[in-house]
Amino acid sequence: MRIVHITDLHVASAGFVPEWGERLIRSVNAQQADLIVVTGDLVDDGLEHEYVAAKRFLDQFETRPAETAANGSTGARRMLVVPGNHDLRYNGGALFDRIFGGRQPTWRSDDVLVVGADSAAPDVDDGSISAHQMVTLAERLSEATAKTKILALHHHIMPIPGSGRDRDIVSNAGDVLHLCLETGVDVVLTGHMHRPWIWRLDDLHVISGGTATTNRYKGGTYPAYGVLDLGESAIFTEINVRDESTRAWELQLRNTRRAAESIPSSDRLPIESAGLPPAVAASPVG
Repeated sequence: MRIVHITDLHVASAGFVPEWGERLIRSVNAQQADLIVVTGDLVDDGLEHEYVAAKRFLDQFETRPAETAANGSTGARRMLVVPGNHDLRYNGGALFDRIFGGRQPTWRSDDVLVVGADSAAPDVDDGSISAHQMVTLAERLSEATAKTKILALHHHIMPIPGSGRDRDIVSNAGDVLHLCLETGVDVVLTGHMHRPWIWRLDDLHVISGGTATTNRYKGGTYPAYGVLDLGESAIFTEINVRDESTRAWELQLRNTRRAAESIPSSDRLPIESAGLPPAVAASPVG
């Protein structure tokens, strides 16, 4: 199972770099992913012309052809999209709902459950998950049949080093983290801070993606997206959009850790530190 994670595209904004957008499309399509997860800030001000451009941009992505269904048809491109704070500006939420059909999508395969959450609110940059949505998330994430559970939302639920004053973290982040641990979530995919980072908390891995297509990335980083490969092991790879250089980590998920017990230690990818190394080089990439 291969999942691509992209975030903070800000299509049609002043900071959007068309060349990087074209590179991102080519690179992602070459991945032949089973699912593409987009964690918000597709646009900058929630305006209709921005959404038209964003829809045209997203329509160029491709996923692995689905297995032929029993009725002989094949599934469409698989993409899960949640909104960011920029998407809901100036009543942009109405446009988001019309194009994407809702703000709390769910995607399932035989082994993987991906649940989308809406952490944004109109015309504010702060993130939060409402009490009602917390109940809904608990019900959806408690599904027992999924071997791997993934939560996708825009705002970060753990502070990101090197990103300046942290004012926009999910206001009830502690409750969200507790929910993830209680329901056995393996991976959380977020965006918002424009800085790639990975935190590990017990069996939970919280992955913050960097902006993939704008020049608004934090100093010392670069435009990037992520690829999560799930099998006997779980490998997360960060790909630099500018030069396609990569950095990869093995994630210690519940199910992959049990599977790894039968793999000789010499054949496993190394874990560089107990908390996982940051998905960003200490020095700028030229």
